[in-house]
Amino acid sequence: MFWSSKKKVPAPQHKRYDLARILYLQRVDADSSLETIAEMMGADARAYTGEQVFSLGFPEGSIIGMTEQYIILQERGMDENGIVQTMSKYFSTQLLPDGRYPPTVPEGTSFMTYLSEFVEVTGGRFRVDDEVLRSHVKAIRTFYDR
Repeated sequence: MFWSSKKKVPAPQHKRYDLARILYLQRVDADSSLETIAEMMGADARAYTGEQVFSLGFPEGSIIGMTEQYIILQERGMDENGIVQTMSKYFSTQLLPDGRYPPTVPEGTSFMTYLSEFVEVTGGRFRVDDEVLRSHVKAIRTFYDR
């Protein structure tokens, strides 16, 4: 009998928290200004738990959730354009903290472009460089053995 090594998507919440913390620390390592900003606010950028990364609205939580949705929809047979359009239509109905709605994206937008734009629109003060974003998505896919 053939057993798949793929992990169930989404993983248990504590595993997602662990992943979020790892990704967040990778972003801190890539952008030293995050530590400086945290220090100016009287915080330690490296002290955040994975649960805090999710609950405080750091981009890693959104990146994990959206990449998980991408994997789920892809495994149900949807192509990239269909996945992006489905996500775009869904999230365009979700009110942002500043009272706006995320815009929908045009046909043919890649997942990475959509994810980058989504993180920029919803991330507020938290910015993620495209190289770090690609690295995060790759790490999430590796985490799930995809």
